[in-house]
Amino acid sequence: MEKLKELKPCPFCGGEPRFTGSDNVNGHPYWYVTCNDCLAGTCGDEDKDKAVANWNRRVNDEAV
Repeated sequence: MEKLKELKPCPFCGGEPRFTGSDNVNGHPYWYVTCNDCLAGTCGDEDKDKAVANWNRRVNDEAV
């Protein structure tokens, strides 16, 4: 598996995030990030890098 960008801490509680998913969920890739502490998370995405980018985006960041 290729190296993904580092995940930022949870924007809500500062907790450690967890990257989860599979290349085949009902015939489609599905990737998401959740916080191990408060369980906040992203919606699933078919692209691993986009799932990470969604988690790492913060309100003051430039629009993607």
